Amino acid sequence: MSCIRKGRWPTLSCLAVLTLLISCRKQATDNQPLLPSPIFISSPADTVVIERGIDAVPDVNAIQVDWLLMPEYKGYELFRRNADETKFTLLRSFSEKDSSYLDQAAILANKRYYYYIRAYDKKQNRTPPSDTLDYKLLDKAFNLSASLANPLVFHWQVQEILSPFYVLKLFDDASGEKIWFSRITSSYQGFEEQAAYNWDGKAELSQLIPGRSYRWRVDIVGPDSNSGSESNWHKFKMP
Repeated sequence: MSCIRKGRWPTLSCLAVLTLLISCRKQATDNQPLLPSPIFISSPADTVVIERGIDAVPDVNAIQVDWLLMPEYKGYELFRRNADETKFTLLRSFSEKDSSYLDQAAILANKRYYYYIRAYDKKQNRTPPSDTLDYKLLDKAFNLSASLANPLVFHWQVQEILSPFYVLKLFDDASGEKIWFSRITSSYQGFEEQAAYNWDGKAELSQLIPGRSYRWRVDIVGPDSNSGSESNWHKFKMP
């Protein structure tokens, strides 16, 4: 039966059906498929060689953030707030080829920073926010030195006795190959720390090669989750 008869107005029930049909057609036209949220990469393990994810970096006071590239995205927007702020602000926009950022924008030690990322497609449709990740940068270990005797001993200093342990990372300077990663418990005896080479028997070489150059650093692992620092690199050549 037709809702509209010749010479008559449609009934109220017919008007309701027509309104619903028009609304459904409009929604089908206007609504865009929901884009999935981009994926932020969480903090890497302390002893991995390739460190990808929210983390400290050596040499500079900065926090690195990384995310996965996805072909449907044409760009990304990174948002940040610190522990004293209530709202996130846009930190920077990125192209579709970017997947990493080194945040050096007024980063302060011993303050936690929070991040999330959004993406958009070629029609400028925005995704929902990613998961929020956070990190607190600690003061770096400093005054690194290596006593080139037998045994070889690494020395460093810390600003405060905060960390339950450190991670010493030693590489061949020319090849970049991993030589020794060691997790060292804090002595809690003061601001001076040290460790003898291969004290734990986990080094790739029982002895370092004379005439070869090596580089090493000390990562401080904080007592709180997602907190720490990575020292400046220190290089030496075996006599």
